Amino acid sequence: MQRRRSAGGAPAARKKSAHIQQRFRYQLVRALPNGELQDLTPEELAAFEAEFPQIAARWVAAVGGGGDPRSWQEQCVVILDSLMSVKIAIPFLQPVDPVALQLPDYFSIIKNPMDLGTAGRRG
Repeated sequence: MQRRRSAGGAPAARKKSAHIQQRFRYQLVRALPNGELQDLTPEELAAFEAEFPQIAARWVAAVGGGGDPRSWQEQCVVILDSLMSVKIAIPFLQPVDPVALQLPDYFSIIKNPMDLGTAGRRG
C-alpha cells in the first residue's frame, strides 16, 4: 500500500469524510416487459396491501408508519438467536482454535476473527 507524499516529503494528510446519513425512498412499482418502471395507482396499491398483508406491514414500517416496535439491536438479537439455533451453524458457534487445527497462519489471514457465540455475548 502506498501513501501519497506532499511536496515536503511527508505523507499527505487524509481528509475526514463527513458521514452523511442517506434516507431511502421506498416505492412499489411494476416492472414492464420493456424494462421501464411504472408507478402503481392508489387502487393497485390498496389491492396489493389487501392480498399481501404481511408484506404490506413491513412496507408501512419501512416508510415510517410504525411496524415492529423493537429497536434494531433487539431485532439483531432475534436474528442471531435464530442463526445459532440451526444445526448447520454448529461450526460457527465457537472461536477457531488455530493450534488444535494446525493453522499457523490463521491470524495473519483472519485479522478480526468472530464467531456467532462471541457475537452473541458482545451484544
